[in-house]
Amino acid sequence: MLLEREHKSSWWKAILLLPDYIGLSIVRSSEFKFSFYSYLFLYVAQIAFYLFFWNLVNPPNIDGWSKEACFLLTGFATLNIALQELVWATGMIDQMILKGDLIVVLVRPENSYFGLVMRRMGAMAVIPATLGLSVVVVTLCFYYELHLLQLSLACVICIFGAICMRALMLCVNTLGFKFGRVTALKSFVLSGRDLSRYPLTLLPLQFNVMLSTLFPVLLISNYPAKFLLLKDPSQMFLMLSFAFIITVAWILFAMFCWRRGLKIYEAQSL
Repeated sequence: MLLEREHKSSWWKAILLLPDYIGLSIVRSSEFKFSFYSYLFLYVAQIAFYLFFWNLVNPPNIDGWSKEACFLLTGFATLNIALQELVWATGMIDQMILKGDLIVVLVRPENSYFGLVMRRMGAMAVIPATLGLSVVVVTLCFYYELHLLQLSLACVICIFGAICMRALMLCVNTLGFKFGRVTALKSFVLSGRDLSRYPLTLLPLQFNVMLSTLFPVLLISNYPAKFLLLKDPSQMFLMLSFAFIITVAWILFAMFCWRRGLKIYEAQSL
């Protein structure tokens, strides 16, 4: 019981330190001013281009995809860039510990797991997270209704999308144990994430199934944006449950592929 209380206290202290970690990461990253402002300009210009594009095209309201819905799509696609950084950081923690990363030891906080994640979450990830959420919130306030619970659940689906794409990349990496370099395939997967900036749910059913299961790019932005447009709680529950099931399936499949790949690698080394 005492250990459990200390563990909870550790996590609570880490959460309280969150603003300080974010502030420190921005200060540290902004020391390299050219790189910092270049990334800031890049993300602002990218968001402005897509917002201008959807405003210029002004798509008809087909299956709920109006101009305003596409604004939400742009916001979640930008937010996912930061989530990909966070998910990648969690995957690097064990490796950093085994390598004895000196910086990790020097800045070790109350909770080492939380600290390692936040250490990787520099300003280059805080920028797209802030800009993406801002686009979503402003769009909801001006064109729809802002419900914090619904927005939070939509962000959870967006997190599921980042986890699924990370699991997919892990499966691609395991192919390297058998076939060597898979750089071209990894580049294909990474470039495929750009599809998340477009309303792909308008495609035929078979493409929707493929893009939500085999290549789960719909979870990045399409499903979160559609989730905010839903009014029926039962439909929200179904979409959230479906995203959760797909995420669990990808995690289990990635773990299976990684262990299988390690066995092939060990067999070849012998």
